[in-house]
Amino acid sequence: MLAISTALPHVRSFVSTFFRIATLAILALISALNVNATASAARALVLPPPSIVYVDDNFVGLPNGTNPPGPGTSIGTDSFATIQAGVNAVAPGGTVLVAPGTYMENVGIPAAMTVQGSGIGASIVIGVRASVNAQGSAFRFNAEDIRLDGFTITREGNNVTDWNDSLCSAGVAIQSRQSGTVSNCRIYGTRTGIDINNCSNISVYNNVIDDNRTGLILRNQTTSCSLFENSIQNNWTANVLFLDVAPSPQGAADSAFNSNTIAGNWYADVQDRMTTLTPKDFSGNWLGTTTPVISNVNSSEPGYAAL
Repeated sequence: MLAISTALPHVRSFVSTFFRIATLAILALISALNVNATASAARALVLPPPSIVYVDDNFVGLPNGTNPPGPGTSIGTDSFATIQAGVNAVAPGGTVLVAPGTYMENVGIPAAMTVQGSGIGASIVIGVRASVNAQGSAFRFNAEDIRLDGFTITREGNNVTDWNDSLCSAGVAIQSRQSGTVSNCRIYGTRTGIDINNCSNISVYNNVIDDNRTGLILRNQTTSCSLFENSIQNNWTANVLFLDVAPSPQGAADSAFNSNTIAGNWYADVQDRMTTLTPKDFSGNWLGTTTPVISNVNSSEPGYAAL
């Protein structure tokens, strides 16, 4: 009896230790299972980017995850209140569909895609000043194979008080790209409607480009570009300006300019300021008269601040 009584405390201690170890092991297993379940759930929630994204300014204020009106399924996934959020979310090669509305933003398009507005006068983009977004253009092409279609594009601050207040400069800026399209847009009230710099294979068609300081600038090398069926009228300094700002050779080799209306500009309808002048055929366009005046004198319009 004495031996048993002496052994009992040791047995109890062993059993207690065993159960503590077993309990800790079970708790560790449960924790591991929870971690694995959480990780699996997280992996399940990582979905590929949508090929179609919907943008509507009426979505402002809706929390992420909300099922919005229309064909979209979830705010923050395939539905957004701003165009920039939409172009950031869509899969490369996809389409961003922009509902009628007014969008005050500068949009940098980061990948190949179609950004489709609802038409002139319906989807309106107003470029913001540099203090809000330093991009300097309402739209900027930052990749190849971008198509921009169906917008009215302008900027804020077109008044005497704000004219020199670092406003958004261009409606659409395309630089160092080998492809891209601007179509079916109206661009007005900017410093430069469309600015194409060191690009090739840019297509600009069926746009209305009017009431800008300069309608369209082609800078430096702009080869194999096509401008057709545009109305480029009533701009302030030049409707179409060929400009060189770099010491490298300039030119617009193999570019085509057909079926455009280019007329009513204050200083020159087509101005070529490239230092290496090469022929540019504008014979298939309407220049406001059957006998346009051709001059080799710089139009010498006032500087930007004076306008």
